Amino acid sequence: MKTKIIVMIITAVSCLFIYKIAYKPKKAFVALGDGICSASSIGGASMTSFNDLTYKKLENQNKVNSYNKFLCQNKLNINKLIDNIKSNKKVDNTSVQNILDNAVVVTISVGFDEISSYKRFDRIKQKELLEKFNELIFLTRKYTKGKIIVLGMYSRISNNIDEFNRSLKQICLNNNAQYIDTSSISKKDTNFFYENSYKLSIKGHQEMFSMIMEKI
Repeated sequence: MKTKIIVMIITAVSCLFIYKIAYKPKKAFVALGDGICSASSIGGASMTSFNDLTYKKLENQNKVNSYNKFLCQNKLNINKLIDNIKSNKKVDNTSVQNILDNAVVVTISVGFDEISSYKRFDRIKQKELLEKFNELIFLTRKYTKGKIIVLGMYSRISNNIDEFNRSLKQICLNNNAQYIDTSSISKKDTNFFYENSYKLSIKGHQEMFSMIMEKI
């Protein structure tokens, strides 16, 4: 009888040991956003984005072990992002809320495509978009304990952006999210963008990657 008990204990301990070795909890890097997030170029082709660079760096540092950019797509606007989180959209064998739950770092880079499509980015449009940002960041914080990094808007997409960015920064502070001031990127180097476009060049994505890493 004692032998059986000892064997059972040894078996249980062995199983637990094997489980601990084999099981690796997901530590995800999650990217949410539009064409800037997905590094969509002028011709529509994809290139290595600041999110791709950030993930690779964090993976090499063993801080993350998975990368989800399902909600990082060209022309994906803020309303669709909010809807996908609220409805807990299914993604492969998991869901958006579960993906956020596993996140160590979440980047939010949305609104660039939307603002650039406006003829005038007036106070009414700014207020509407800020309300959407507040909802998106609030929802993201609701489902993740990880670090949330939000990219502010740069002046390349609109000259009337400073007041909007100040309000966006406050929204981030209210929701325990990191805000990145990208307004200076337009003044640093014109090579950060494609000619006559708000789209980031390869050099621009590398600069944005550096700004993100300073927050991590």
